[in-house]
Amino acid sequence: MGLSMKEKKAVAGQIRSRYQTANRKEKSEILNECIRLTGYNRK
Repeated sequence: MGLSMKEKKAVAGQIRSRYQTANRKEKSEILNECIRLTGYNRK
């Protein structure tokens, strides 16, 4: 079973601040982490 929508929004909120200050390589790693946690896709 995956995360609920509320949990997914909480994860996205925590990741947002890291993403804004990250360089290109770190952004890719952060996106991969977010996809793994939430089940979303990049396309």
